Amino acid sequence: MIQNLYGMNGVIVNGYSSWPNVSEYNCTPSTDANGRQCYNGDIKFINGMFYVFDCGSWQYAPTSMPSVGLSEEADAALQWAVKKMREEQKLEQLMERHKSIKDTKLQLDVLVALLKDSSD
Repeated sequence: MIQNLYGMNGVIVNGYSSWPNVSEYNCTPSTDANGRQCYNGDIKFINGMFYVFDCGSWQYAPTSMPSVGLSEEADAALQWAVKKMREEQKLEQLMERHKSIKDTKLQLDVLVALLKDSSD
C-alpha cells in the first residue's frame, strides 16, 4: 500500500492528502449509531466520502487524488532530449542516403575532437 508520496529530482506531487492515522493497538469493538459492531480500521463509504474507524469514532478520510508530474526544468530537459534524438535520427537517415553528408559529418567530428583536445 502506498503510504506517502514525495516529489524530488524534478518530480512534483500535487493534491495529495494522507488518511488519518489509525491506532495500531487493538481496541474493544464499539457499536455505531445503527447498532453495528465496528472494529479498529473499518472503512465505510457514505455520500461519496470515506471514513475510517479509530477505536471509538469515525474519522473522515480525504479522497483527493494526487497528480504527479515533472518540474518545468525537467520537462524542458526531456523535450530537448526528444528533439535532439529526432534531429540525430534524421541526420542518420540523410547520411545513409548521401555519402557526402556522411563524409562531412565524419570530418566535423574529427575537427571537434581535435579542437577539444587542444583547448584542454
